[in-house]
Amino acid sequence: MKRVLFLAGIAGALVGCGGGLPTPPALPNFNYGAPSSTLSFDQSDTVDSAESGLSSASGMNGSTANPQAAPVLADQLGGNLPDPSLVAVFPSAEAALKSLPLPSAGAAARAFRSSGLTVGNSDCISQSGGSVRYSNCSYSGEGFNWTMNGTITVASGSLSWDIQATFEMNSEGISGKGQLRWVGQLSWTATTVQGNGRSELAVRVEGQGQRAEIGMTTGWKANLQIDATNHCISGGSLEVGRAVEGNASGGESVSAATGWKFTWNGCGSVQVAVGN
Repeated sequence: MKRVLFLAGIAGALVGCGGGLPTPPALPNFNYGAPSSTLSFDQSDTVDSAESGLSSASGMNGSTANPQAAPVLADQLGGNLPDPSLVAVFPSAEAALKSLPLPSAGAAARAFRSSGLTVGNSDCISQSGGSVRYSNCSYSGEGFNWTMNGTITVASGSLSWDIQATFEMNSEGISGKGQLRWVGQLSWTATTVQGNGRSELAVRVEGQGQRAEIGMTTGWKANLQIDATNHCISGGSLEVGRAVEGNASGGESVSAATGWKFTWNGCGSVQVAVGN
């Protein structure tokens, strides 16, 4: 997937600033260009993801709402955004650093939905009233190990979530650690869907005398109208954005952000504006 490759390359380009993890950057208020009715393949795929992902989380397609679909919305909706252009500043360690299987937020989201959490490690999941709690749920896969804690809270016509996952990895003399966090809220009626969510990644790796550190935030904000008969988005807007920040050992730095704003003018009629 695009983001997995992006993060693998980042490891050779960014550096740590001490013993802790970086703070994921805040998403900016993007300045959007003129909207266009011509969508790229990735933008069209994001529209499809919005229809399916929000439908699953809110039940706007007429089915029962699926709360576990909500935390991964940021990764699903932001997965097609263009990756920032980075320069590898550690040529001698680049190959080794790239071999380290850094987990993306999307990879952890897949693990979140896996049997390792929902079935194989079910003792770590408890439910009380309208809340589902994850307590030290562990998962090993895709080259890393991580532990998850957090809560999804469900009410009539709304839900909120705050889930954290810490992870560690080691490969070919390169070690790393990091944290993922999903946070957000979603509310809906028969004719509206509103909400926002973020996926925050903080990661640090070191080896061969080099250290790398990065913070990344991917998020979305929706204010949508729904056709209650055809169960499709018929109006309103959806913003999707990503911000990345980091610093290099030689004083190099990276700071980049990009976003898309989709506007519906009827079911299947969508325009997109690019933000920076």
